[in-house]
Amino acid sequence: MMPSDLPAQASIKLSFIPVISHWSKIRCGYYTADWIARAMGSDLPSADLLKGFLWFDIARPILPRDMRSLLKAHGVNTTEKRLGDVSDEEKLRWIKEEVAFRQRPPALLIRTRSLHWIAIGGYDDMKGVFYIYDSMLGKNSIALGIPIGNNVMTYQELLKRWYGRYFWHYIAIVVDMPLPDPQEDANNRMADLKGTPRESSDAWPTFGSEGIRDKNENPAP
Repeated sequence: MMPSDLPAQASIKLSFIPVISHWSKIRCGYYTADWIARAMGSDLPSADLLKGFLWFDIARPILPRDMRSLLKAHGVNTTEKRLGDVSDEEKLRWIKEEVAFRQRPPALLIRTRSLHWIAIGGYDDMKGVFYIYDSMLGKNSIALGIPIGNNVMTYQELLKRWYGRYFWHYIAIVVDMPLPDPQEDANNRMADLKGTPRESSDAWPTFGSEGIRDKNENPAP
């Protein structure tokens, strides 16, 4: 597929439906990292991630480096993307490519009353909306009538909020690569023992714009 071949509707093919209970309205970074990791198939326990001191959430938001560390704790490697130098059309197209072609839900740092993390799980061009996971809404991550996530946001509303504030404008965190398929991983271990060729997953297509910048310093352990 080429970028111009974007489907009118697409969503992440979930390994299983993430069910996240919302015990706090200010822990968006923790909940969003948990939702993305589970959507990508990580089964690492996440309970320890939610035991941090509450003052940390109140004193300052979860910054991009913190989000990457939270996902790393789930066993998920990530890249920070900065899209401030591309047009609004390219920003929207980039999100859709991540969902439709690469099947990975980007975490976006947006503006509400403060900085806030959401995840994009799908989109619908006919309705002009993204399907999002937003931990500020509801008692958990499920909402009836929404194919993925728990809320919708129009394209224009997302662009407006994604501007962020302070030094953080149009920032996204994306998963670097698919988590290994358990069956393929087992087959490859057997192939190594037998000395036969390993299986390989299909590589993701490499779309992108020159104005989209990666910020790939290693997150804190």
